Amino acid sequence: MKKRILSLLLALVLVMQFGIVAFAEESNREPSTDYYSEQETKVGKEALSVIDIERVAEHYAYIQEKNGYEIVSATKQTVYVIDTLNSRGEVYNSRLMTAAEVLQYKSDLMLKGNTWVGEDGETHQGGKLSIFLVVYKDSSRNYYAYGTADWKNGVYSGGINGPAAGYDFLAITWGGGGELKNTDRSISGAYQYNQGNISFSRAQSDTYCGYCWQFNETKGAYFADYIDCYAKLQKTYSTYKGKETNIRLTYIHTYQSTVGSISFQGGSSGVAAGVSLSSCNKQWQIEIDVPGIYY
Repeated sequence: MKKRILSLLLALVLVMQFGIVAFAEESNREPSTDYYSEQETKVGKEALSVIDIERVAEHYAYIQEKNGYEIVSATKQTVYVIDTLNSRGEVYNSRLMTAAEVLQYKSDLMLKGNTWVGEDGETHQGGKLSIFLVVYKDSSRNYYAYGTADWKNGVYSGGINGPAAGYDFLAITWGGGGELKNTDRSISGAYQYNQGNISFSRAQSDTYCGYCWQFNETKGAYFADYIDCYAKLQKTYSTYKGKETNIRLTYIHTYQSTVGSISFQGGSSGVAAGVSLSSCNKQWQIEIDVPGIYY
């Protein structure tokens, strides 16, 4: 009987020790850093219904009407940004909001505006960025990838709703393992409140896996309103092989004046190349994909 009681006590001690260790491990884990994202993809004739911004919807309706392409798919992603300002009003930190922060931001926006002093005693400003990737094809299975980045405009009581200052990058990449090549491309954009067109330059390019542009998202006190880009992809042979890959749109946001260089990674037959920016600690990026690219 005594041995049985001793065995039960020993088992209880072991269970308690395991529970304490498990609790300690749980407590020491880093909190989730996942950001909040609203994302939707549609295919076929109804694909353009994912676009919920009037100017962007009109832009893509015009493209389809003008060229008569068959639409393959459309994807959108919306994120919310929180910037932290120093005493001079300069952005020294920028990141994407979590789900809880987005709920709070939306509920408070009409009450305290787009700039506020947080519980941490620091001044913050919010922003909203939506990116869209729409892919069309013609009868020869040439693909036409159109991308858009749209920063939410509006003057609120606390200031202008827009991104933090610094060079930004927009890239279209694709897979195909060298069997899909870029034969045409373009990009255009404008600053908000009719402050003129944005100037772009090539940040990186590879005929067989991607093209990336860079631009200054600010002009004085004004921010980028929208950017529209396009790339045509053509097979390097005439026959249809039935292979599948995807096309990707990547937006990289920075908030420092000096950055490194853009590079592409991958771009195999089945997966679009990834995009990365070197020598830049102050950055974040988002990306969306359109699958079902057969060639």
